[in-house]
Amino acid sequence: MSKETEAKAWQDGYDAADRGVSESKNPYPMGSDERLSWNDGYMARDAEDENE
Repeated sequence: MSKETEAKAWQDGYDAADRGVSESKNPYPMGSDERLSWNDGYMARDAEDENE
């Protein structure tokens, strides 16, 4: 996976969490690197809420 693709998937996950989208709505296929990156972005945003 390219760095650009990884960064986009991460940002998509971050933005989804920011909008309150359910984590189960990850659009990437199970087991894909993009899915993992999306989850990482989602969890990063979610952690910000926990630290406030």
